[in-house]
Amino acid sequence: MGTVALEPQQERTLDDFVLQPSGSAEVLVNDVAGQPVVTGQLTIRTPAGEQVRYVAFEQGKATFTRLQPGRYVAQVHAGLRPVQALCAEFEVRSGAVTPVEVRGVPAVSVTLRFRDAGPADSTLITTTSRAVRTRWYAVACLRWAPRWKL
Repeated sequence: MGTVALEPQQERTLDDFVLQPSGSAEVLVNDVAGQPVVTGQLTIRTPAGEQVRYVAFEQGKATFTRLQPGRYVAQVHAGLRPVQALCAEFEVRSGAVTPVEVRGVPAVSVTLRFRDAGPADSTLITTTSRAVRTRWYAVACLRWAPRWKL
């Protein structure tokens, strides 16, 4: 890139940006038994983990409109018992509606604690994870929740 200097009232077209039409995602959230999850929170993230959208859903359904074409991860927090991992990867295409099913899989709840190597002080960061291991792969949906012990 270079520098462009303009005089007052001077106009110049630097470049044209051609945007792709957005797409949307219709998400169905089902538990491990295939039943709709009544209520919960659904977060859409990029594969790098950046939050794109967040919504509270009911009756296992949520719709996201105006999503840029690309890959995303749907992550659900619903407080189900037994513990279940509720995540799904999907791809949104320009001008299309993408159906997404997030189906619970049996999981375990794990708590990880991070602290300095020295003696414990008043700060402690805890993260809760829902993880599942199958014969071929392991999946983890992490929920970062800072907590402090005083």
